Amino acid sequence: EPFDALFAPAYRVFSQYAHQAFGNIVDSGALALVLDETLGDGYRLSVGEKTVLSAANNTGMNYAFATLLQLVEVVDGNAVFPECEIADKPDSQWRGVMLDLARCYHEMEHLYVVADLCWLLKINRLQLHFTDDCAVRFPFISVPKAVSKKHHTKQELAEFAAYCKERGIVIVPEID
Repeated sequence: EPFDALFAPAYRVFSQYAHQAFGNIVDSGALALVLDETLGDGYRLSVGEKTVLSAANNTGMNYAFATLLQLVEVVDGNAVFPECEIADKPDSQWRGVMLDLARCYHEMEHLYVVADLCWLLKINRLQLHFTDDCAVRFPFISVPKAVSKKHHTKQELAEFAAYCKERGIVIVPEID
C-alpha cells in the first residue's frame, strides 16, 4: 500500500481540525509525510524549513498530526510552527477513558466532542458504559422492551464507530 493511501485517513482528520481551528491558514503543501516502519505506533516530527512527519502507520501519523496542531501559533494571520524535533511513542498500549451513558444520557454531538478530545490527547480507547440497573442505552434488537426511551440507534453507533476508527480510537462497549 503506498504511504499516501496509508496516511490519507490521518491527513483527512488533521485537515478537518486545522480548518476548524485556524481556517485556511495551514499550508498542507508544506508538509511531508514519510513512511518509517521502525516506529511502530510512534512518530517523529521535524519542523524547520520543511515540516516532516514520519510514522509506520495511520495511528502514529494521527499522533504526529495531533502534536503538530498542539504546536501551531497564529502570527499575523499565518500558521506558524516552532522549529523542533520530536520523537514520541505511546508508553502503554491502552490509553483510555470511560463515558457512563447508562447513568447519564449523552447526545451524539457530545460523543463526537469526546472523540475529538481523545484524538487530540492521543487516547486510543473509548469505553462506553451502555447498561446499568437504571437505564439501557444500547439498542438490543432481541429485547426491544429493555431499551430506555433515550438511547442511541444502531446506525448512530455505527457512524460513530467509523468516526472513531478513522481517528485511531477503538470503541470498547460495556454491557452489564
